[in-house]
Amino acid sequence: MICHMPFILAIGDIPKPFEDTGSLAIKRFFNSKLLRISCEENPNNFLSEFENRNEIVQLIGDAAISNSLGGSWLESLGDWQKPVIFLASPASSGHIPGTVSAHVSLCKTHSVPLVGIIQLGGEWDSRKRSVDCLPWCGFIPSELLKKDFNWESASLDEVFLLEDIYMNLKKTISLFNL
Repeated sequence: MICHMPFILAIGDIPKPFEDTGSLAIKRFFNSKLLRISCEENPNNFLSEFENRNEIVQLIGDAAISNSLGGSWLESLGDWQKPVIFLASPASSGHIPGTVSAHVSLCKTHSVPLVGIIQLGGEWDSRKRSVDCLPWCGFIPSELLKKDFNWESASLDEVFLLEDIYMNLKKTISLFNL
């Protein structure tokens, strides 16, 4: 069992149904509850009350924006050493938006344990993903992100794809000394 459940952050312009379905997939991977919290909440108050709970948190909003206390959710997640998973979708051009790289850099700056990035929708180009030097954990195709997708009726290829993402996430989380 994973003792530090990850926080899920959507980066860039991701359709809301994709973001929700991606978060539900991660919840299912870890057999956990999903808690949705607004980035407008005070991160340190929430994190102090959240300590030792076994739920995955989906942050709604931009976690890099400074709050009224002067810090951001990303800074607080680094301070509290909470693991993070990014969800990202490619732009209409097929390229991954620069905000994804910027958020990865912010994680390094603030010592946030970044588990990795899951691409939601679009075309998966493993060659491009390997040369951009970002910590990709896998890809969930648009067809699997449709709201009416039934996880129990997934094809064998789809199950392998999802299992691969889960194993990548689990392996990386186990490497953290949290």
